[in-house]
Amino acid sequence: MELRERARKLRKNMTSSERVLWTQLRKRQVEGRVFRRQFIMGQRIFDFACPSAALVIEVDGPSPAENDCSDAMKDLFCRGQSYEILRFTDVEVMTDLDRVVEQIREAVRRGIRRTVRRHRAA
Repeated sequence: MELRERARKLRKNMTSSERVLWTQLRKRQVEGRVFRRQFIMGQRIFDFACPSAALVIEVDGPSPAENDCSDAMKDLFCRGQSYEILRFTDVEVMTDLDRVVEQIREAVRRGIRRTVRRHRAA
């Protein structure tokens, strides 16, 4: 399946925790920034991203150990692209949403400062 088609399918079939988090990220609710669902970067799909703050967010459900390798590869790829990656479990999103959103808000602020410094240096 082509990557864009796969991302589209994932957007239509979000998990419960992804849906809950999306209600907090959409419509510029976090620092006035645009977030994207099932964001394609390189050959990978990330659950959520805020490109203007160089931030990606992954919501990890109960998954087998073989996904650990894929997660580590995604982390390395993000760092190579100068993106910060935040990972939350389904349980964290469903039971402590306010703390999750606050951590995302802080990461967005850090990302905006990094982006501004990078542009000034150029």
